Amino acid sequence: MLNKIYISFEQRIIIKLILIITILLLALFFIYKTFNNTSDLTYSEESSTKYKICENNICNNKNLISNIDNTTIKFINNHKIKYNKKIKYNINYKIIANTKITDIKTNAILYETDEELVHNKGLIGHDNNLNFTNNINVNLSKYNKYVMNYKNNYSSNVKANLDILFYADNNIVSAINIPLSDNSKIVVNDIKHHEKFSDDTWNNYNRKYAYISVILGIICLVLIIKLTKFVTKSFGNKSEYRKELERILKIYDDKIINSKTIYNSKNRDIVKVNSFKEILDVHNNVKKPIIYSKINSVKSEFVVDDEYVLYKYIMKEVDF
Repeated sequence: MLNKIYISFEQRIIIKLILIITILLLALFFIYKTFNNTSDLTYSEESSTKYKICENNICNNKNLISNIDNTTIKFINNHKIKYNKKIKYNINYKIIANTKITDIKTNAILYETDEELVHNKGLIGHDNNLNFTNNINVNLSKYNKYVMNYKNNYSSNVKANLDILFYADNNIVSAINIPLSDNSKIVVNDIKHHEKFSDDTWNNYNRKYAYISVILGIICLVLIIKLTKFVTKSFGNKSEYRKELERILKIYDDKIINSKTIYNSKNRDIVKVNSFKEILDVHNNVKKPIIYSKINSVKSEFVVDDEYVLYKYIMKEVDF
């Protein structure tokens, strides 16, 4: 059977102090991480639009609209975003057809209407690369009718444009301008955007670090309070063990010999007794002195050496 390990008062103080300092350092580390979990976030955004002009169902890559009433344009828009690290994203995109009629002389807008060609679509994920493609066919004769109706009912001294607008999170990433007239040319404006900014907003990691630092701080505070109470109690009030030890040493001073070293009990037959009263009975019977040794601040030893047998009583604070 293994002997129990008894820790002295001084050792208890040191162990608790080391534990408090360790937890305090960990709490300070997580506080630091809470308010310094920031980094520079860079990203590049690029949109690329290709198209074919189809007249009478014959498609080609030319840039000239010969007959607007017989023309359909097939657009393919590819949008790429690249971050320097993985992030959670939730991007909505849509496509709007904006028809605008203006006065030729003053360039004032006389009529404007929007049509949603592609309703809001969501793109959700966790990555550092985003890539999505939109395909759309635009029948120009449909939008030219708005212009012809306006000219017939109001004024013929007007011009009209159709803008196909590709949106990502309410930002225009590509704008295609189509003059609504025969022999007009398409103009494509794709964006290329690069940006760097400090990502200093609180995120899940900041919250986790904050929670951990608070928990460690509370644990550290509890340990400090307990240690303070322990030290105050130990120095302010004598323990029951200490009171009993002092009582024994005072009352039985004439029967006890104080030893500065622990009594050597190697290669001896040892009889352990359960109380000082029993060791006192042995002393009275064999007429040998009781040898007292302080093992540490929470443990003492009383021994009676009867030549062939060593009688021993171990007095421990933990037993009181």
